[in-house]
Amino acid sequence: MSRKAWGAKPRARILGRKEFGREPTEREVQKIIANERHKTITADEIKAAYLQGKERMGVWSMKCVGYDNDFQRQLSERFPVWIPAPPRPKKQSKVGKKSTTVGNSTSRGQKRKRSESPDSDMESEDSDDGRRRSLSKELKL
Repeated sequence: MSRKAWGAKPRARILGRKEFGREPTEREVQKIIANERHKTITADEIKAAYLQGKERMGVWSMKCVGYDNDFQRQLSERFPVWIPAPPRPKKQSKVGKKSTTVGNSTSRGQKRKRSESPDSDMESEDSDDGRRRSLSKELKL
C-alpha cells in the first residue's frame, strides 16, 4: 500500500491529518496526490493510522444463497453450441521497435499444451458455419 497507486488516497489522507491537524477535504487530498507528496508516507505511518482507527479498509463478503438449476438447463438447451467472436487483428508494431520471436511465440513464453480430457470423446456437432466443434469444449461450465 505504501508504494501502490491504489493506496494513494489513504496515504494522502494520512499526510493531510499530519500537516493540517484535522481530517483533510477531498480537494486537499487531490492536491496532495497531484503534488506527489503522499509518497513520503512510510509503511509504519500507514500501519499506525489503521491501528488507531483513523483509516478503515472496507471488506465485503458474499455468500451463495441459492442456485437456479432451471435457468442453467434453459441456457444449455437454448445455446447448446456457443462460438465466440473471432479475435481482433493485432495492431502493427511501431517502426523501429523490434520484438524478439522464437518460432511463432514472442519472448513472453508459451502456453503449455493441455492433454486430451476424458470428455474429449463426446460426440461432435456441426456448427452453422460448417465447422465441427467438440461439445465437451463448448459446454465447459
